[in-house]
Amino acid sequence: MIEIISRQIVGDGIFPAAIPEVQFMRVSQRTSKTSVIYEPSVVIILQGQKRGVLGDKHFIYDPNQFLLLTVPLPFECETIGSESEPMIGIIIKLSPALIAEILLQMDDPTLSGDEVDVVSTRSLTMHQAGILVRLVESLATQESARILAGNTLREFLYDLMRESGGDNIKYLALNTGKQYQIARILNQMHQHYADDFDMAQLARISGMSVSAFHTHFKRITQVTPLQYLKVIRLHKARMLMINDNMTASQAANRVGYGSNSQFSREFKRLFGEAPTVNSARIKRDWFSADASQP
Repeated sequence: MIEIISRQIVGDGIFPAAIPEVQFMRVSQRTSKTSVIYEPSVVIILQGQKRGVLGDKHFIYDPNQFLLLTVPLPFECETIGSESEPMIGIIIKLSPALIAEILLQMDDPTLSGDEVDVVSTRSLTMHQAGILVRLVESLATQESARILAGNTLREFLYDLMRESGGDNIKYLALNTGKQYQIARILNQMHQHYADDFDMAQLARISGMSVSAFHTHFKRITQVTPLQYLKVIRLHKARMLMINDNMTASQAANRVGYGSNSQFSREFKRLFGEAPTVNSARIKRDWFSADASQP
C-alpha cells in the first residue's frame, strides 16, 4: 500500500485520491503538537505515527491501530515521520448518506446498546487489512477507481459496522440517541460558525435541558460549547488567511470576532504563533512543497 500511494503523491500534505471519500497523507518530519480538526473519519497510518490528545485522553495511531472519529472534533495532534521513513496514511471520510445506504441493506441494523466513544483507536483485523489493500489498489487508476473503489469502500465500512463497537458508526445515520443530537449541534456550529449561538436555544434543538446539554456536549467533545465554537472559528480564520489571503482583521471579522486584539490573543494561545506569522509560515512551506513537484 505504501508503494502504491507513494507513486501517486509528491511532497508532504493531504492529497485527494481517485474517489472523494478517500485522501492520502504524507509527512516527512516530526511535527510538534498543534491544534487540528478532524471530520468524521477513519485515519489509518501505514508508516510512522500520530499522537492525539483530547482533554485527558491520549490516542496513538500507527501501523498497529487506526483512529475512528464519528463527530467533528478539535484536538491536539503530533506527527512522527522523517525523510527516510515519512508518515504515510489514509483518511476515509465517514459519510452519513453512505452509512445509511449500507444500513438499509443489513438484515439487522439495530444498535447493540453498548456505550460508544466518538473517538477511539482500534486494531485492523486481517480481513479488514485485506479489504484495505484492495481499496488502495483500486485507487491506482481512474478506471479501476470507477469500477471497483466504491464497492470496496462499502465492504470496508460494512465490516467495521459488523464488529463489536460498530454502533458509533451506525449513529451517523440513525436519528437516535444523545450522540446523534450532539452531532446535529456540532454540524450546525460548523456550518454557521460566525453566528451568535444561544446555548439555551441549542439545548432546545437537541431536545435536552441546558444542564443536560452541557453535560453531554462536554462528555463527547471534552470542551464546553463556547470553547468548541472558539476553536472552530480560529481554525476557519486560519484557513481564510492561508487560502483566501485575508488579513488577520478580515478573517477575524468574517468568523465572528468583534475584537482584533482578542482574536490575536486567542489565536496565538491555540496555534503558538501570531496569526500573520502562522499563515505566512504555512504558505511558505506549501509553496516550497509545490515548487518541488514536477
